[in-house]
Amino acid sequence: MDRDRGGRAHRAVRRPSPPRAIVSRRRFVLVVALGAGSALAGCGVRLDLTPEPAPTPTRRPAPDEPYLLAVIADLRDVIASERRLVDEGRAGKVATALVPLHERQLAVLVGRLTNDGVPTSVITAGPTGGGTTPPGPGTEAATTPAQLASRLADLSAADWADLAAASAATRDLVAAAYGMRLAGAALLGGPVPVPDTPSPRRAALVARTAPLVYAFEVVAAQTTGQERDRALGTLSALRRLLVDVTRPQGGGPDLPDVPGGWALPFPVTTPEDAGRLATQTLSAAVDAATDVVGPAPTGPTLEDVGRWSARVQSLATAWGVPLLAFPGTTR
Repeated sequence: MDRDRGGRAHRAVRRPSPPRAIVSRRRFVLVVALGAGSALAGCGVRLDLTPEPAPTPTRRPAPDEPYLLAVIADLRDVIASERRLVDEGRAGKVATALVPLHERQLAVLVGRLTNDGVPTSVITAGPTGGGTTPPGPGTEAATTPAQLASRLADLSAADWADLAAASAATRDLVAAAYGMRLAGAALLGGPVPVPDTPSPRRAALVARTAPLVYAFEVVAAQTTGQERDRALGTLSALRRLLVDVTRPQGGGPDLPDVPGGWALPFPVTTPEDAGRLATQTLSAAVDAATDVVGPAPTGPTLEDVGRWSARVQSLATAWGVPLLAFPGTTR
């Protein structure tokens, strides 16, 4: 037996044992921790990985968004051609006047999308599919007013069909914009024929055109000199328009006979009265396009009315009725 220096046997130092309550608590915590880890592992949860981030909310498309993006892209291309002609000094009076009108159309259509929550970056990027297809990079830019007229008149049957499929609010705006666009083509000397096959609203166009012819017969009778020449020029153009909308071409139902003998809105006995009659009747015809189209138009109806309205608008400018970005609307 080992002994220390004092001759006494060495006794091992005994550490005091922890109280029973503390031992029980430690065992309980350990068991719970192991049990929780086993349960989480059984559920497929990795405790050593950070949780996946929550998915980013998806933006809800605005009404008619793909269609309007395509129309806006096409309009920007038209404006670029017009500005190029202006910058190069080859635009002429008509093309120069069209720039602010098309820029107004662009601002309103873009504002329609931004008001519905579409980010500017999406609008700038352009269409991603669906609706009117704008010209591609290979499209030849207009370098003369005549080429610009062709560019403005380049609206296909598919464009009008896409327009008919849009909501009523969008349809009214774009239909008015297309009418002004075609009026610009007519003022630049481009042809704007009505479709060969009449739409269901062709009879309504006849009923709107015939009184214009009669009104300008009165205007020509009550004016002299240059004013009479101007009235005769407008009268000739209105008679051609009446023939175009009255005579079906390429088939279609026969249209009713054109009535006559309309009441004038006021007595016309002086050249001043005649000038007022010309302005008033043409302005009313320009504003009537939306009413003539009706509540549920088809593509052919929209094209029929749009081309008729464009020709009336182009004639009205000679009588002090200005082109508007959205004729017949409050925009």
